[in-house]
Amino acid sequence: MKYIPLSKYKYFIEDKTNDPAAIESEYQSRLNGYTSQKTTLFPLLNYHDGAQTSKYPIFYLPLPEIQNLADQLRRNSNMIEDISVTLPQVAINQFFEFIITL
Repeated sequence: MKYIPLSKYKYFIEDKTNDPAAIESEYQSRLNGYTSQKTTLFPLLNYHDGAQTSKYPIFYLPLPEIQNLADQLRRNSNMIEDISVTLPQVAINQFFEFIITL
């Protein structure tokens, strides 16, 4: 099955009962998946009946495109660091001032 956002998952389960246990089970399987990355952020969620909860942590799945961009960012950062070592302190200070004022 195609990866469906949890907000739409209840419309795709077979029995169409919007069973909260089935949705919770799917959430837990995604949260505890092998590649899932959990954060320490717990958003305040509002339900249609007015109830609120903040018991669900935010998580994400690292997609190949995101991993490639993160690797590219790391390589570029290392290259900048290597170049900055060869610069005099005055040039480094001017660069930081330029970046801060952008």
